[in-house]
Amino acid sequence: MSSGHVTSDGRVGNESATEILAWEPAGEPKLSAAFGRCATMAAMATWKLLTLAYKARRGWSRIPPAQRRKILENAGKQARKHGPTIAKHVATAVSEARKRRA
Repeated sequence: MSSGHVTSDGRVGNESATEILAWEPAGEPKLSAAFGRCATMAAMATWKLLTLAYKARRGWSRIPPAQRRKILENAGKQARKHGPTIAKHVATAVSEARKRRA
């Protein structure tokens, strides 16, 4: 350890943050760094999805009901017209991604 003032819990005051974070109490199982990173990323993705849903709901509620009906009618027409093409492109992209992973 480097020299410096000693804190009340016995650590030297100018230790690097990585040394302090790397400390683990004896006898506890050590989780891999990848596990923590994945858990954090999953939590962030969940919050982003919730935020997006909240903003979409808030925006949708600000549209007048008559206009909402028109949007939904047109969305159905668009889905029937373009849905099969989009589904085909998605299926192609998924199969290519599977080939790259294999």
